[in-house]
Amino acid sequence: MFSIITTTGGPPQTTPFSAHPHPVLQLATVVTDGFDIESSYRFAFERLASDLDGEHDLRMLATHVSKFITDSGVPGTIPVESAGSNGGSIPHWKLLGVQTYQADRWSLTLTENWISNGVINRNYIQCTTGCPLPTAVHPPSTTTTSPAPFYLSVGGSYEWTDNISTISRWTTSPILDRPHAGQTTPNQVWRNASLYDTIGRIVPHRVRFKSD
Repeated sequence: MFSIITTTGGPPQTTPFSAHPHPVLQLATVVTDGFDIESSYRFAFERLASDLDGEHDLRMLATHVSKFITDSGVPGTIPVESAGSNGGSIPHWKLLGVQTYQADRWSLTLTENWISNGVINRNYIQCTTGCPLPTAVHPPSTTTTSPAPFYLSVGGSYEWTDNISTISRWTTSPILDRPHAGQTTPNQVWRNASLYDTIGRIVPHRVRFKSD
């Protein structure tokens, strides 16, 4: 970072100037570690039997974060480990699977989403009785863990004519355990829309028209 100072106070475009460097010290750090896996496979059913038509697509994506440590660099603060804290947006594992069958005029798609279990926040103190006085940094909670949800979506499309087609999709709520909707913060980890489905079952339907 530099402060440009002109010798006569005029504009720097036409006036000689000297540069006086001002050192900047950046103390904040983020240390993370993990990996991504992606695989896909496509095959035609006619390869299995001559009387079958259509194509099948298989796709899988996986993300693993083993650590995500943030240090603000401010004296007196404690580095924060966010990996596995599902109250944020960095679970240890996220898996996505997609299977699609495409025929001549119709298609069917299955989508699976899975998020590993974790904690709501590593700063929360789990207790039911004799809890310490709550603080902004360490609030007490009846539970500090969040279960692993599994979402299943089913979608499909059908081409009625060359110019008209319909697309539908049905999404389920988490198949595995889910906390009661009446739980309050900080237990309401399911309100974290960056990881969890906060709407529930939906059935969007779309009709597409194409003009020649």
